[in-house]
Amino acid sequence: MQRTIFKMLALPLIFLATAGCGSSNKLTGNEQANLDQNFIGYTGVVLVKRNYGNKNGYNSIDKTVNQTFKKYYKGEYMLVTGQELGDYLDPVKYRFVITPGYYNGGSGVQTNIDMFDRKTGKITRTKFLWGYAAWDLYIALLEKMRTGS
Repeated sequence: MQRTIFKMLALPLIFLATAGCGSSNKLTGNEQANLDQNFIGYTGVVLVKRNYGNKNGYNSIDKTVNQTFKKYYKGEYMLVTGQELGDYLDPVKYRFVITPGYYNGGSGVQTNIDMFDRKTGKITRTKFLWGYAAWDLYIALLEKMRTGS
């Protein structure tokens, strides 16, 4: 009898505890296909548009993005303001511009990431992913695409 009651209570609790742990923070194969395939083997400098326009400091989003790039991305990148993008016009050396997007959904931060290919004019956007951990996944995938590994 006690085992039956335990099973009846435990199964719903296990389901509730793991329901939010699905693939919401994973870039799937479909998500990888949504990334710009021209990035494979890219050797130029990636421009990352800063969320904060003040040259004197970063906000928490900029700090997170910069730390994550340092950790996972071994190629060259630069954090720039929207105004500074005009200083880097060479479409070969500065072909890709990445723009973070954040939305506070009330129950947490959702992240989407845009990549603009200046040569083709194409914008690729990830789906909304929960939390800042999406940057870890995205930048690690960019590095993997860049190196072809």
